[in-house]
Amino acid sequence: MAKSWESIVEKKRMALASAIPKEWVKPGLKEEMVSKGFVNTSDYLDTILPKEEIEITSKTIPELSKLISAGEVSAVQVTEAFTHRAMLAHQILGCCSEIFVDKALERAAKLDEIFQKTGKTVGVLHGIPISLKDQVDLVGIPSSIGYVSLANEKKTQNALLADKLLEQGAVFFAKTCVPMAMMAPETASNLYPYNYSAANINLSSGGSSGGEGSLIAAGGARAGFGTDIGGSIRIPATYNGLFAIKPSVGENPEPV
Repeated sequence: MAKSWESIVEKKRMALASAIPKEWVKPGLKEEMVSKGFVNTSDYLDTILPKEEIEITSKTIPELSKLISAGEVSAVQVTEAFTHRAMLAHQILGCCSEIFVDKALERAAKLDEIFQKTGKTVGVLHGIPISLKDQVDLVGIPSSIGYVSLANEKKTQNALLADKLLEQGAVFFAKTCVPMAMMAPETASNLYPYNYSAANINLSSGGSSGGEGSLIAAGGARAGFGTDIGGSIRIPATYNGLFAIKPSVGENPEPV
């Protein structure tokens, strides 16, 4: 007998919740934020996170890269700061479709080892946490794009984009929610709860890259990657108060 789709959804949501490190689980966080009069998730997180983590997550990628390459902060420190903030943001906004903080910290530790041995960074994104829209394939992780039937179908190879980012030292820690099949200007599906804007908790995050938009606007990542045909990056950027780039083929040169 086939499993009901409701049971698949329940197990998927439970697995996602259990992927958050226990010390970062904060029941009722969204309600607490609203009760204190906040609508902007980033503003609220700045009131509850440690000062040293806020200092890291408030910096730009060039600033972080400079600090890492100078040995002033480690990839592990940067990854811990962003993943902590991202996990709190997810509990408020429902922005992540897959969470793998443990893998991110392992990757960051290996990058730190390389830097300690060679005195050089792997690339321009060495130790920088980067989030990915759900459809970007990573080995061993599903790309469900909101379909219940694909909730547990793990991928066997990385997308080209993912490999290029890894070559530059990026650290992946989460994939972000999209509407089912991605062709919608808001982010909701049978598989995951509704995704809200980080700029205003009462409004939609947009779509289809809504999870990316809300996670980045909450400060859970400094940059992330989505896709856009009819506005799937531009709409979430607008709804979350962000800048978005949709480059044409050949117009975004590979870093040297």
